[in-house]
Amino acid sequence: MAACKVADRCKNKIDNFVAMNIVPFTSVGNLYFTDTREGLREKIGEEYQSGIDDLGGYKSYYDFYQGRDLLIYFDEQDVVTAFEFFSPEAEYRDIDILSESYDKLIGLFKVFDPGITIDEGGFDAPELGLRVHTPDSEQGGDVPESVLIYRRDYYED
Repeated sequence: MAACKVADRCKNKIDNFVAMNIVPFTSVGNLYFTDTREGLREKIGEEYQSGIDDLGGYKSYYDFYQGRDLLIYFDEQDVVTAFEFFSPEAEYRDIDILSESYDKLIGLFKVFDPGITIDEGGFDAPELGLRVHTPDSEQGGDVPESVLIYRRDYYED
């Protein structure tokens, strides 16, 4: 893994934590959907593990940052398709999504996105480009397991 070597290039590096505010279809904190894969690796500046998931013929490429509990998904051209957080960090309107109860989030996001859809795996707010996954039943508790922030047309690809 390459680390930042030139101070000027590192000023955008995530450094114990830039506010990770979600801007629908644009960014999460200073992680942008327009960033290159290498650019994100440099910004984050931590160890990562790359992999490929084959989901019924659709290949999803990813980098997993264990220290951040963050998955970044890419298409075959290394274009960012989604960011998935598993630990509290991503916020929308000052709401730390992975620190609030799942039921409370449903109520809040129904106001933010009247087109919200709920299923057994969680809820999707398509106007905001995010999906909140239900709490892990094995772990107990009532906070979501993860939040996926995706690019426009994510489900059409």
